[in-house]
Amino acid sequence: MNLRELEAQAKAFAPMLKGVVDRAIEAFRGSLAEDLDDRDQQLRADVSKSLEGLSTDVDEIARAAAALITPPENGKDADLVQIQRTIAEEVAKLPKPADGASVTVEDVLPMIEEHVQAAVALMPVPKDGKDADPEQIQLTIAAELAKLPVPADGTSVTIDDVLPLIEGQVKDAVALLPVPKDGKDADLEQINRTIADEVAKLPKPADGVSVTVEDVLPLIEEQVSAAVAAIPLPKDGDSVSIEQVQVLVDKAVASALAGIEPPKAGEPGRDAAHIEIGPAIDPEKSYPRGSYAKHLGGLWRSFEATSGMRGWECIVDGVASLSVEQDGERGFKAVAQLSSGKTEEKALTLPVMIYRGVFTGASHTPGDTVTWGGSLWHCDEPTSDKPGELDSKGWRLAVKKGRDGKDGNHGKDLVKGVSIK
Repeated sequence: MNLRELEAQAKAFAPMLKGVVDRAIEAFRGSLAEDLDDRDQQLRADVSKSLEGLSTDVDEIARAAAALITPPENGKDADLVQIQRTIAEEVAKLPKPADGASVTVEDVLPMIEEHVQAAVALMPVPKDGKDADPEQIQLTIAAELAKLPVPADGTSVTIDDVLPLIEGQVKDAVALLPVPKDGKDADLEQINRTIADEVAKLPKPADGVSVTVEDVLPLIEEQVSAAVAAIPLPKDGDSVSIEQVQVLVDKAVASALAGIEPPKAGEPGRDAAHIEIGPAIDPEKSYPRGSYAKHLGGLWRSFEATSGMRGWECIVDGVASLSVEQDGERGFKAVAQLSSGKTEEKALTLPVMIYRGVFTGASHTPGDTVTWGGSLWHCDEPTSDKPGELDSKGWRLAVKKGRDGKDGNHGKDLVKGVSIK
């Protein structure tokens, strides 16, 4: 199990474990508070009875009460080796986790800091102990983690599956706690002064060193290099020639063709029709059924013995005649008479230029030309606008008006010579 998987398990179990522990501690505190209240009431009653026969000297009472307070002993320094062994034993007791989602250090760090701060707040202030060696701690943790078996793929564990196990472990741990005995009343002011004095004796901690990416990068590179070195190198493959591939292809094709049944021969086809097309139909003659002939530009077939034009049908229509007639100034009408007797007409309009004279305000169609302002204008679309105006549409200048000539010589003939008298 690597560090990322441990972080994922820590993230998954931390909220559940904290909730169970909080509930157990809350229940324990409630029970302890009730017991303390009962004991306080009993102690007050006993003290009241005892004080009835005692002296009322306040100083004497204070000295007697102070003599009953047992001075606290100095705590023992924390043993890092013992802590590491305890952590390793507790980690070994954990059930094998199933594979979960990957998390990053940034995801787990806030939760770990929160639980560490809560745990540290419950611990008594220790005296100065031995400095811990970070490298030794790191090597110890890495060795313990290496002992953990690699988890196999399994089903995902939900909160409902783990919660009964955690509650059982917490209940067993709480049951092992010794029941506290009735304590003696203490002087709160004296306790506060003692705590203040001890806290004042503690040395001010030095600022810690921040861990950067450059500090962690060598460790990551070392782990990656070791993992890559454990991967066996692939062997070089043998080259395959075209001849070897061709043999395999031929075998595969032959095997595929062997399972296909050969097609059966089909029945003989029908004889092609022997068609002779006559140059024309003579209405005076009778033609047998199945005769073909040209007539009025089309192809005709006799579906029975003919008599005149009875028994003939047009199978390919052609044009018997075509006529073109003028329809209006620019229109033409083409009429096609087909072999079967049908008639088709097509109308054509050609936008030829027609001069309409000087513009008079009438409507004009494409192709009309008019004179206006000394210029010739051509109509491009139906319009009744005046040519050359600002908002005029449909007109195009075809021939621009020429400039006026120079003034003449008042009727004098400059060709003739000048006589000198």
